[in-house]
Amino acid sequence: MRIKATQMERIFGMSQNGIRLYEKHGILRLERRAGSSYRLYGPEEMLAMGCGVQLRRYGFSMQETGELLDTDEDGQLHALEAREEAIAGEIERLLRVRKSLRTQTARIRQAERLLDACVLEEKPAMYFLGTLRDGRPTDEGMIDMLSQWVDAYTPHLSAAMLLDGPYLTRTDYHEPPLQGVAVDADVALELGLRAGSQMLYLPPKPCVVTAVRYAVGDSLEPVFERVRRYARENGHRLHAGAVIRQVQCVRRGERNVQTGLLYAPLDGDERQFGATR
Repeated sequence: MRIKATQMERIFGMSQNGIRLYEKHGILRLERRAGSSYRLYGPEEMLAMGCGVQLRRYGFSMQETGELLDTDEDGQLHALEAREEAIAGEIERLLRVRKSLRTQTARIRQAERLLDACVLEEKPAMYFLGTLRDGRPTDEGMIDMLSQWVDAYTPHLSAAMLLDGPYLTRTDYHEPPLQGVAVDADVALELGLRAGSQMLYLPPKPCVVTAVRYAVGDSLEPVFERVRRYARENGHRLHAGAVIRQVQCVRRGERNVQTGLLYAPLDGDERQFGATR
C-alpha cells in the first residue's frame, strides 16, 4: 500500500515543507510511480515517519533523528537514556525558576501595597554580595566574584542596597550604602552557594517593611521618615541600618525607576545586622 504526500501530511499534521524536511535528512525515502508525479510513501516510510516524529518530540534535532534511525539498538537506547537525564535536569531548573518567579511577582504585589504604608514582618534570609560603595569597587576580585554569581544564580538575583549604618535612627548619618546583589538563602543553598570574603549572610529578622520607588539620586528621607513614624506609633525601636531589595525596574525616558522593598530591622538582637559572615 502506498499513500500520497497529501495523505502523509494529514496523518502527521504537517505541511508539505515539513514532510520534505524529513526527506532531506534521509528519514523518509519517497517512491515515485512510473509515469506519475505523485510522491508516494509505503509502510516502511510510515514507520520511519512515526519513529522520527516521536524522536523529534523527545527533543532530538532533525539531523540527530536521522542519525538515530541509522544507529543500532544499543546506541539508540543510550541516546534515549541521556535525553531522559537531560530533561530531568531541565525540569529541576525550571521548577527553581518557577519558584523564583512566584516569589518575585509576590514581592512586586507587596511593594505596590506598601508604597504608602508599613507592616511588621520577618525579613527572609538572604546572601548579599557587596560590590560598590559610593561607586567604587571594594575589592579587586569583586568583578570575578560577581560574574560567578550571575552565572550561578540568574534569574534568582536582585539588586540590593545594604544601608549598614544608623540611617533610620540618625538623620545626620551620610555614609554611602553598600550596593550589590542578593539571593534568597534557600535558593543559594539549593544551587550550591560559593562563599567568599565579600559575602554577607543576612539572617531572618523582624523588620518594619515598606516600599520605595526611586531613581538614582533621589532622596530616600521621606521613606525613612515613614518607617520612623510607624515605629514610634507602634512602640518599636529600630536597629541601625536597613536593606532595600529591588523587585522591579521600569525605564521612563532617560531614567530607570526602581521599586524596592525596604526592610528596617527591629532592635533587640545582639548581632550587628548584616555583619554575620
